[in-house]
Amino acid sequence: RFQLLYYDAFLELVRLGVIVPAFDGFEEMIIEGSSGEAVSALGQLVNNLDSRGNVLVAARKAYFEYLSFRSQARLFDAIGKNDVAFGRMSLARWERRHFVEYGGKRGLDRPEALHEKVAGSLGTDHPLLTRAVLVRRLVDEEKENDEELSELIERIGQRPQDYFLEFVSAIVKREAREKWMDKSGEPAQPLLTVDEHHLLLAMVAHEMWLSSTDDLKTDEVDFVAEMFTEEERKSPAVARQIRERLKQHALLVRTRGGRGLGFDHEDFRLFYLGLALGRALARGDVSTVKAMLDVTTLPRVAVDQAASCVRRGDSGSAVALLQELATPQLPASFVRENCGALTAALADGRAGIRTVASHMTFPEDALRIRSLSALKVSDSHFSPTSLAGASLVDCLFVRCRFERLDGKPEKIAGTKLDECDVASIVYADGEYEAVELYEPEHIRRRLVQWGFEIEDRPETSSRDLAPASEMSGDLKLVQRALRVFSRTTGVNEKTMKTRLGAQFSRFEREILPRLLKAGVLEERRYDGRGTQRRFGIAVPMRRIEDALERSGGEFGRFVDAFGD
Repeated sequence: RFQLLYYDAFLELVRLGVIVPAFDGFEEMIIEGSSGEAVSALGQLVNNLDSRGNVLVAARKAYFEYLSFRSQARLFDAIGKNDVAFGRMSLARWERRHFVEYGGKRGLDRPEALHEKVAGSLGTDHPLLTRAVLVRRLVDEEKENDEELSELIERIGQRPQDYFLEFVSAIVKREAREKWMDKSGEPAQPLLTVDEHHLLLAMVAHEMWLSSTDDLKTDEVDFVAEMFTEEERKSPAVARQIRERLKQHALLVRTRGGRGLGFDHEDFRLFYLGLALGRALARGDVSTVKAMLDVTTLPRVAVDQAASCVRRGDSGSAVALLQELATPQLPASFVRENCGALTAALADGRAGIRTVASHMTFPEDALRIRSLSALKVSDSHFSPTSLAGASLVDCLFVRCRFERLDGKPEKIAGTKLDECDVASIVYADGEYEAVELYEPEHIRRRLVQWGFEIEDRPETSSRDLAPASEMSGDLKLVQRALRVFSRTTGVNEKTMKTRLGAQFSRFEREILPRLLKAGVLEERRYDGRGTQRRFGIAVPMRRIEDALERSGGEFGRFVDAFGD
């Protein structure tokens, strides 16, 4: 977009610190299911910068926040041996003072009273008070009609799980009753009902999803409006008004210099994408559902909204439809993965209702913060998933493979694993930050400790397994030392000493020499003040993960793996 600014010139400006490139649209690049092209491209860019300059990348989860070295390796190994340091920045949620200051700038007489009204019903940490995009809309509602706002807060308080639906519905209701009016006759009548407004916006989001874009050209928006008016059998006069007013909808904004139209915020687009998918699932529209599931991996927000929409009716038929779509698909297909995500969401929170699924692929973190009961899953694959906040009661998993389970679940009761393969477990350890387990018997012990019932007992390894510890203290210390490199490719001796604390002396005396000799770590030139050593990882991170997997929890076997 910048004429005569060639790539080499761009790189030099970044190296000099003149500009900081910010890459958006890379949200999924670090997650487990990423294909890897974006990671490789970022690694190549960082290598070209030659340890100079700064780059900002948007990602829902930073690569170093994963506990597994295998997840971190995807970007770490693409960077090479340049000196690179990573940090995490995040958008802070608004506090009361931000809310009051913004309300004052918007002309509210008593913004603090509005904050207290919402906080009294929904709590001070509710997204309506802490997320800027929702605060803006909340102030809009307050300025338009204070009485309706009180009703909205009361409805949200009764159904907090559907707060976003209630909030968006309040905006749409105002559009339907006050702005979208057919004035061709007397008295003026609403052009659309509230449900028809939702349907129209869901069709817009549906078209964006199928086109793999965040906005549509104005002629494409006109086409969606015409499809809607034909399906709803609107008169030509009403259809013309709908087509014109859609471009000024409160939830849509102009893009592409006025030549396009997109949702005012990503959350609104994903909400209506989920609504479109949920409606198709609820009415059993197989072809529409399959087309939507075959595009790419659905965002969890859209999955949860689709499930919420379906749960208002018969979710059993929706699960059966998903099973029908998933069974003939190849394991790596988006359809099978999205069917797994939707099935988990549909089963979430439905105590006592039996849900059966088979031959599905469950995406990353499919079990995180899920309350599942009476769920039976067979012959399925689970991508790495956290168990944080998960409750599994009277569930059965048969012949399933779990790539990795992270964290300790909230509740496990009556849940059985029958002929299941759990490749690894990563859990937090207060002394060593995180511990990874690969030895089948060690994994089994940990699962039983969490509350799982293991139906088949695998053959115990012939090696003597320490009864008091699942991993040797030396190997735990190695893992802790290696995690020092997760946010930087080079570490000074003082930094490592600070991170390892009282254990540094033993690490320096007994473990570091063996890691250097095996070629796991290497010494690098130190260019700072004073005199100290500097270290870097000398092998790909994937080799470290493989060595940990083959070590059986023993430091000696870990080191020997690098002599192969």
